[in-house]
Amino acid sequence: MAAYADNPAKTAGPFPLDSTDDDDRATSEESLNPGSRVSSHEPLEPRIVAGELLTAEDAEQARGATASRRSWKSMLAFLGVGRGPSKAELEAQRIELEAWETTIRQQTWTRAVNIAVISAKGGDGSTPAALLTGGILADIRGGGVGIVEGTIHPGGLALRAEGTPRRGMSELVNATDMIHSAGNLAGYTAPQTSHAAVIGTVNYRPQLTPQDVRQVRQVLDTYYQVTVTDADHNLSAPTSLATQRSADAAIIPCTLSALSFAKAVETVRHLERSAPNLFDRALEGLPVVVVVGHTGAPEEADLVETAHTVLDRELNGRVQVIDCPYDPIFTSRKELALADTLPGTRAAWTHAIATVVKNINDFHAVTFEPKEN
Repeated sequence: MAAYADNPAKTAGPFPLDSTDDDDRATSEESLNPGSRVSSHEPLEPRIVAGELLTAEDAEQARGATASRRSWKSMLAFLGVGRGPSKAELEAQRIELEAWETTIRQQTWTRAVNIAVISAKGGDGSTPAALLTGGILADIRGGGVGIVEGTIHPGGLALRAEGTPRRGMSELVNATDMIHSAGNLAGYTAPQTSHAAVIGTVNYRPQLTPQDVRQVRQVLDTYYQVTVTDADHNLSAPTSLATQRSADAAIIPCTLSALSFAKAVETVRHLERSAPNLFDRALEGLPVVVVVGHTGAPEEADLVETAHTVLDRELNGRVQVIDCPYDPIFTSRKELALADTLPGTRAAWTHAIATVVKNINDFHAVTFEPKEN
């Protein structure tokens, strides 16, 4: 059974009429438990300067790799050889995708589990990533998946999801003690064609508090096998910390830029302290992955060549890095249906999800409080 410790009564903050980027919000460390792994007496790792991630050696290696690749492509073109995958390669990809889907379908746990889609940087596609994660899980597992908004201020989850529900997060927060069946809960969701259920903000709501996170998760964990949280970017805020501490896995989206890489590394290092349970089975594989996406904008050539090398070095090779090809769904403002994703996108995210679900450790009880030192 999941363990839920007592929390103080919830409080409602002001509703921001003019929302700002989460990176500009003040860090709320004062309210943290002094005995926690993340506290005002134990500051977080200093932020990484983006320009320091890519070294001169990385740049030189990238230039050499680029020149070598261009020469190889020129020779193939001269010989009239196509550059697409062979039949054998396509068959290998199909077998690999089926294996990932089987892993996702057959994973079972002794309690409901949660995957946090989280990043210290806004604008890196966390919301579409959360919808993709929950959608692929539900499509493969046949439902039983809830995707929930975990941002302090109202986010864009409901806007990017399919449908226009009448009720959502603000109504559910005030009705958690009245949910006694799956039918009750369904009235606060937006059903997706993937068979996932989305709970976002559709009407006015105040700031989400740690107590709100706890109460909503208690309800969702009763009726869904897996929940996916679109987490807040302000990693040190109490609401975001409640999400982190109660997560069983984390997927960190980033884009191909030095700043985004630095924020991804910052997110992992923060989670090592706020959610140490995610890192206690290193020999068996961690339920944490970084997914590198492409926005379609011009990209730094050096980073394209050395993305995995740089991230593996900065993360000490502990966290798997998965590349996702460009897909317009990440930059679009339209509703995101799973059927709209490109095959390469679905394959990359299926790989990422399979990586984390097979490494989830359900031995840990669910907790929203910091662990005692």
